[in-house]
Amino acid sequence: MKIEAIGVIGADSAGIGLVKLLAVKGYQVRIYGVFKNSLKIAMAKKDWALGKSGKRELMSNLEAIQDLAKFEGADIVIEAIQGADE
Repeated sequence: MKIEAIGVIGADSAGIGLVKLLAVKGYQVRIYGVFKNSLKIAMAKKDWALGKSGKRELMSNLEAIQDLAKFEGADIVIEAIQGADE
């Protein structure tokens, strides 16, 4: 099975780093976050980072979502949530 679409759960630094790596590799990526502001910040960071590296066009491969049902059609979903410090 060829993987083309990937879902990432977690809009914190772990999720953001993974999303950038996947986007640069050419995957369609949906990133899920509970908080709308976290998603906006995550997408703004990706836009800035991809723009800085001359790859802003890859933003069209990214979609921020707040509904897990929108992972439908994803070939794989990865949980990238950092644990709380103890």
